[in-house]
Amino acid sequence: MSEQPIEQIKEPPKVVRKRKQQRNALEAIRVRKATAKKIKEFIKELNKKDFGAKIVIDDLIKKLLTFVNQDVLFEIQEESLSNEDKLERTYQQYKKENPDVSKDEFLGILISKVPLQNQAQNN
Repeated sequence: MSEQPIEQIKEPPKVVRKRKQQRNALEAIRVRKATAKKIKEFIKELNKKDFGAKIVIDDLIKKLLTFVNQDVLFEIQEESLSNEDKLERTYQQYKKENPDVSKDEFLGILISKVPLQNQAQNN
């Protein structure tokens, strides 16, 4: 009897891509501790259920983002402005129609049109 050659079975190389892809699919976003605490409280509350998969922060944020529209974005932008920013924006708008007006003159116009209670008390 002749011996038949034994075939070597090569194992396929281990695929590490899935793990790498999963790692690359996530990104850290920094938020204040109070914000993180509030989000974690929501997640904890959402996961108080008898059935279904565990809800993660990504699920909550994806759902909340569906409620964001242009009005909400504009509101957030407005909330980020200081009074000085709002004054500068108003001045720039006024200057488009009145290019020769200096900022000092513009402030004078604003002050003359808005009755200030403190101004009357100081005189």
